[in-house]
Amino acid sequence: MSDMKPRSLDTIKKYISDHDLQHGIVVSGGDVGAFAEQYISIHNDGFDIFTLYDKEVKTAEPYSWSDFNRAEIDRLALSARIKLNGAKSVYIRVPEIKEVLLHLESHEIKTEYIQRKWYRKILGFRSGKRWKMITAGIGYLLIILLIMGFFIPN
Repeated sequence: MSDMKPRSLDTIKKYISDHDLQHGIVVSGGDVGAFAEQYISIHNDGFDIFTLYDKEVKTAEPYSWSDFNRAEIDRLALSARIKLNGAKSVYIRVPEIKEVLLHLESHEIKTEYIQRKWYRKILGFRSGKRWKMITAGIGYLLIILLIMGFFIPN
């Protein structure tokens, strides 16, 4: 299982080279809500979203930084979601926003941060729905008790 990601990254990099696309930093991520395995190549002119099916690139969607004039950034516990608007609109998720922020600043794209309380960034608490928060709280409590059970002698 752990060797699947490097193979996927190699597939993306090979696709970029074979199709004479601009090279950039390739990270796991893609369209918010997409259920397929996706990667984003971030470069100076924009970014490309690649969708993989059965370890083959099926689609490659190019986006240019000049297509956007505004970005909303929502930092979560393990990733960030970025909604880009302008001539085009796209809602992407990335594991780390540092690289994206550099390009947003250099292309003078206005950025806004969505403010959340710390616990609203955790899975199960993001939506604010009571039943999800209770279920997640019970799940996290059970995980903590299970871990403590391993370390506390009988």
